[in-house]
Amino acid sequence: MDYKRILETVQNLLQRAEYGDKDYRDDEPFRRSGLGAETLSFQGAENAQAFDKALDEIWKKDKEIYDTYTKKTFQNDLLAYLRGCKEGEECSVETLRSFFKGLKSKEVKTYKVIYPIFGAEYRKVDPLKIGPFTIFNPEIHHKQLLQEYPHAETILDIAFIQTLPADEVREVGKYTKYIFNVAISVVEEAREAAKANEKALVRLRQFENTIRFMIGSQNKDYDIGVFNFNEIRRTQGVLLWDGKSSITSNLSGSFEIIPLHQFPINDPQYGHDKLWEMLNKHNPSDLEQRIMSAITWVGRGLRDEEPARAYVQYVFALEALLQFQKDNLVSPSITYSISEMSAFIVAEDLENRLAVEDMVKRIYRKRSAIAHGGTHEVDESILRDALWLIKSLITTLTVNEEFKDLKKIDDLNTWVKKQKYSS
Repeated sequence: MDYKRILETVQNLLQRAEYGDKDYRDDEPFRRSGLGAETLSFQGAENAQAFDKALDEIWKKDKEIYDTYTKKTFQNDLLAYLRGCKEGEECSVETLRSFFKGLKSKEVKTYKVIYPIFGAEYRKVDPLKIGPFTIFNPEIHHKQLLQEYPHAETILDIAFIQTLPADEVREVGKYTKYIFNVAISVVEEAREAAKANEKALVRLRQFENTIRFMIGSQNKDYDIGVFNFNEIRRTQGVLLWDGKSSITSNLSGSFEIIPLHQFPINDPQYGHDKLWEMLNKHNPSDLEQRIMSAITWVGRGLRDEEPARAYVQYVFALEALLQFQKDNLVSPSITYSISEMSAFIVAEDLENRLAVEDMVKRIYRKRSAIAHGGTHEVDESILRDALWLIKSLITTLTVNEEFKDLKKIDDLNTWVKKQKYSS
């Protein structure tokens, strides 16, 4: 790590910082730490922005620090270091080394982070392990969790079990019930619980988008979510017209429960097993990263209730997967390159390749119309085509053995050229 560069950044911050008990203005941006005579402040928009930029830069300089501490915790420690410098303590490369060494001296701990899953159930004897995730039934697998974490009985009871009111006890014949049917856990390493939770949230959002991609249905009756579940809700309005009035009501949301013990969540036939493997990799290839990025956009699109927004996100998924750049320059014709690559990846004969190519061009004409304000109307057929195309591309790339050794988009582009000029 370049401590000299960090020292320059710190010295710049010290020049901007005010220290002591002053009359600070609260009507402009500021970053402040401490009280009274020990207050350290970056006052005004320019100084506050300079601090934010430096904080972000220094926090991310050391991957181990970035991976194990939250930004808030690191900010507090950095402000304490800066306060010490303002109070006359040495500010040098050596003290910066000591600062980072002190942060790293704290033990890295392993955390199991658990959240409920909505819209699903799971009823098997053993928990389901997929990639970095474990899916389980809180009632069926409660004892297994207690065997692993016997000290957590009270916390698990609070999280999982609800005490029923007397009238419901008489009705169902028991005093308690489990609050949710299925949960998901992911293991993270960090030096503080807040960072472990922060990392887990990123993973669990990946799970949400991936499972939505696998469900792959525009029917909003089906959804699985952790944070962004399509809950059942009622909207109600009033209609007024010539001498008459009425109330209109609509019930929407995810009505169906998906049984994950029957769903092909890890089925190699659809490439689902490989998708979870990709999410579990520390260093996925360029092509794998593109697949995961595309799945994220598809998952977001499937959750979006506005067809035009969903449609644009499916197109983003296509571009995340197949947009080809050479020497940091985007291909001059995105439509041409993506239509050609899609045709050769998805289809095997001339007729079907021409059909896929035409589909991509129609998809991009509609995207262009939306982007340039021509129309925001997206009919179900073209929305369905866009979803079918991106799902077919990802499934083919993960299932077809012909693509298993391709690591980069350049490799895929070369493969397409070979198919094109050898046929």
